[in-house]
Amino acid sequence: MAAVTFKKIDLNRYAKAYPFLRRQPKYSLQASSPVVLESSVLDFEGSDEVTYTFLNDYSSAPTVVATSLNDSINVFIKSVTTAQVTIGASVENSGQVSIFVVSE
Repeated sequence: MAAVTFKKIDLNRYAKAYPFLRRQPKYSLQASSPVVLESSVLDFEGSDEVTYTFLNDYSSAPTVVATSLNDSINVFIKSVTTAQVTIGASVENSGQVSIFVVSE
């Protein structure tokens, strides 16, 4: 698994301009390689498992982070493939889960 690093750059110093008064810095993040990000909120609708099909095509299984929007329910990732992810919950519920997909 490769790693992506982000570097914080000052956009006001990106161009070689030397004004009389220095402006406040405007920071931006710059990735070391191209990154594909995808996020969604899924409903369990009374079950303990939900499947999400990715919007993008991935050559290998991406990294997926799942977070329950309900405090009393634990969520976990059952399986990840290049086309979809299956997320399980500790009990059957009607709650929501937020997922975040990251790939290079």
